[in-house]
Amino acid sequence: MKTKGLTATIVFEAQSLNYDEGYGNLSIIKKFHRGDGNVYTYASRQSLRYAIFIQGCQDPYKWKPSNVVLAGEGNKRVVQLISDITESVESDLFGYMRTNVPLNSGAKDKKNKEEVSIMRTAPVRLTPAISLEPFRNDMEMLTNKYQSDKIQAQPNISNSEVHRSLYKYTITVDLHRIGTEEDVIGTRISPNKETIKETEDFKNFVEKFRKIHIDNEKKAQRVKELLSIIGNLYRDIRGRREDLKPLFIIGGVYDICNPFFVNIIRVDYTNNLPRIVLEPIRQILEHNTIKNHTYIGIREGIFMNTITEFQAITTNVGSPEFVITKLQEEVTNYYNSNNSSS
Repeated sequence: MKTKGLTATIVFEAQSLNYDEGYGNLSIIKKFHRGDGNVYTYASRQSLRYAIFIQGCQDPYKWKPSNVVLAGEGNKRVVQLISDITESVESDLFGYMRTNVPLNSGAKDKKNKEEVSIMRTAPVRLTPAISLEPFRNDMEMLTNKYQSDKIQAQPNISNSEVHRSLYKYTITVDLHRIGTEEDVIGTRISPNKETIKETEDFKNFVEKFRKIHIDNEKKAQRVKELLSIIGNLYRDIRGRREDLKPLFIIGGVYDICNPFFVNIIRVDYTNNLPRIVLEPIRQILEHNTIKNHTYIGIREGIFMNTITEFQAITTNVGSPEFVITKLQEEVTNYYNSNNSSS
């Protein structure tokens, strides 16, 4: 299957998306410092992955979570996903690692048992959602006064850091790896002993494993559902449902699996409204192989920018919903093409 990568960088607005380990009665937001002297908050890639997958498990998608086991011994046991990619969208899109997989489950000699480890790197990769506005140490005091008043008790007081901001994250999908285990770099099989590589059991195991796949229609369906979820993403946190759907999105399907826009999307403020900085986008779109496959979506009325500004540098401009639809069409075309047959 021909190598293709889908990537999109998304800007949304939300509040206090991810908390770190706190102390005492203080809840700490995940954040880091940059060279400009400011502090920026972020939501980890794991929190985004969780929000995407949990939404995928609900109607209308009904994705199936992978079954898991505790693998290893003693204090070194870890949770591992064991459902294969034909059974579980989770295993397919987000990868897994399995250790001590037997080549021959009927072997009686445990000491000389031939085993392999399998690691499927995630075809769907996410960056953290990083705030585009600095954190200014805003705090919120919380109490349970209403409940305490019911029994005339002293309320419990806690404090929580809060931050509302525009955030940016990037998603990248290796389309040629969705729904298949044939890619030897993306899914690696490592024997527990070097000598195993020469055995018939190992060769038969590898040959059978590399044939695991789903049909192209189902591959397209999984990626298009992922894009639909991105287009309407939300995150539940501390009694709030934060809307993470795109206010701005730029992306496309390319011959190189590179997150082209992860480092070029910037926001400044003009007349108290955010503005997507056009110059870095204009420069990268000077490369026609990128420009011709790139779509831009912007929610009008949120930014100082207008659709007309972006139409001056590319014709593939519309709403965020326009971009999601176009990316879904690109995915369908890819899996339907003669060059992408399994």
